[in-house]
Amino acid sequence: MDKSNSRSGAKGVPFADKAKPPKPLRNDALKEAMETLRQTQDTQQYIKVLNEVVKAQLLIPIQMDRDPQVDEKTGEVILDKDTEIRFEIIENNKGELYYPVFTDGAEMKKLQLDTDQQVLIVRFADLEAMLRMQAGQMAGFVINPKGTNMVFPADMVHKMAEEISKETNERKN
Repeated sequence: MDKSNSRSGAKGVPFADKAKPPKPLRNDALKEAMETLRQTQDTQQYIKVLNEVVKAQLLIPIQMDRDPQVDEKTGEVILDKDTEIRFEIIENNKGELYYPVFTDGAEMKKLQLDTDQQVLIVRFADLEAMLRMQAGQMAGFVINPKGTNMVFPADMVHKMAEEISKETNERKN
């Protein structure tokens, strides 16, 4: 878990109302679909899980070398251009490295991360881009590694992204 990755120059998601903290992230439909798949091993349920993953916003734990700034006018979290972000990485018993991502905060707490851990919200496309940038180094990502988990190997993620792109282009034409 000591191995890390970094990105920089990122902007965060603006907060809609600075007076109220953002609502906790939940992915109940994804969690339910994963649990049902675990019980049924049904092909249609597998497709449902894949569709939910593509729509989901997931949590990924990170560490930054400096605190982010918050734009007082917009409430947007802004990172300095040279901020180093290190993503948490987990390793399976074969020595393969994965990004752990989570459906919600309760699932993330099960991993028992460092206390100075921070979190980014990512989508499927973000994870696919991260895997593409780390080609050959990262085996994929795993959702809820300490709960009802599901592993997404990098090659499968890339194929899914290609299919999504193809479908999007077909709709435009």
